[in-house]
Amino acid sequence: MIGLYAFEEDYKRDRLSPEKIKEKRQSRETIMIMAGLREYLDATIKEMKEEEDSEKSLMWKAVTYFDHYWKQLFAYRNDARYTIDNSLAERCIRPLTCERKVSMFYGSHEGADISVVYHTFVESCKLACISVKDYFVKFFESIASGRTDYENLLPTTIGLKQ
Repeated sequence: MIGLYAFEEDYKRDRLSPEKIKEKRQSRETIMIMAGLREYLDATIKEMKEEEDSEKSLMWKAVTYFDHYWKQLFAYRNDARYTIDNSLAERCIRPLTCERKVSMFYGSHEGADISVVYHTFVESCKLACISVKDYFVKFFESIASGRTDYENLLPTTIGLKQ
C-alpha cells in the first residue's frame, strides 16, 4: 500500500489530469503492487486458519474485512476523481464525532443549543476564511461596548460595519 500512496503523491505533485491518473493507476507497476499485496493477504489468511483461536482475534477480523472488500478497496483505480482513501472526509467529520461524544454531558437542552450556535459561528468563520479567534475577540469587544445590531455581528459582517 505504501507504494500506492507514493504514486498518488506523485500524481498530485505533478498535477496530472484525471485521464492520466487513471492511466497510471492501471499501469503494470500498480498491478504488481496489488498482486504482491493479494499474495500476502492470501498467505496471512492461510497461516491464520492453521492457528488455533485466530479466527476470534481482531487481526482475523481485519484480515477477513480486507479480503471481503478487496474489489471495493481498489475501485478508485477505475475513476481518477476518487482518492485512494477517505482521510479528508474523516478529518472533516472528526470534530462532529468528538462533539457528539461529549454532547451527552451538556446537562440540558439549552446547553446543547448553545453548542450548536457556537459551532455554527465557528464553521461560518472557516467557510469565510476568517480567524475564529479574531472573530470572537471582535464579537465580544463589540458586545461589551454596547452594540446591539446583532445582524451586523456575523462572521462575514463584523469587520465591515463598526
